[in-house]
Amino acid sequence: MKNFPYLNLPLFSGLLTALVFTTTLNGCQDPPEACFSVEATLIDQNEEVIFSNCSQFQQEGYSWDFGDGGTSNTVSPIYRFTQRGEYLVVLTSIATNELNNSTYSEIIKVGNRILTNATVTDFAAAPAGGGTWDDADGPDLSLLFVRDGAIQYQSPVENDAVAGSAYLFDLSGSSFDLTPDNWSIILADVDGANDYDTIAVYQEDFRVFIPNDQQQVRYQATDATFNIDYAIN
Repeated sequence: MKNFPYLNLPLFSGLLTALVFTTTLNGCQDPPEACFSVEATLIDQNEEVIFSNCSQFQQEGYSWDFGDGGTSNTVSPIYRFTQRGEYLVVLTSIATNELNNSTYSEIIKVGNRILTNATVTDFAAAPAGGGTWDDADGPDLSLLFVRDGAIQYQSPVENDAVAGSAYLFDLSGSSFDLTPDNWSIILADVDGANDYDTIAVYQEDFRVFIPNDQQQVRYQATDATFNIDYAIN
């Protein structure tokens, strides 16, 4: 049996301790980072909302506070707000050490969308296929709010509109509720009831709430530009 005089037992023990210490450090979990996403921050009363948890380094669980008294410990809960209002939804990702808990929040607005006014600042001077809108005059400009193929509401008509001019439509008397999300807005040359030529189509829904800002649809393309303002109640 060979002897290894250069092997110092205290030194070997120190190396072993260092290895154990390093392994322990590498095995530690990072503090959690709370995160969630939601398809809409402006929603309807009693609408089903899915909160998708995207947190990292979760250790002990999750705690949700929906701001209306409701709570959950589910990873990605489905929730309904039964009352109109503005709610701060807070997700807490819980760490082993409570001091390392992480939170993330979003403001959710529950209510109906009511038109207030619309402004058309640009539109095509002629159809893409050539010719003119009304043979001799400019288009009889109007905004059509369409759902399931039927016109639900039509703005006032600006007769013989001139391209390059801006037109303001007062919609405050409409009380038209844009809550359903299967609709489109058509900027059109209106020739009569259900008879119109489409200038531009906007096919998005009002799903985002911007705190402390005007709620507005903005459409800007090569064929037209218009803004539609709405209030929430």
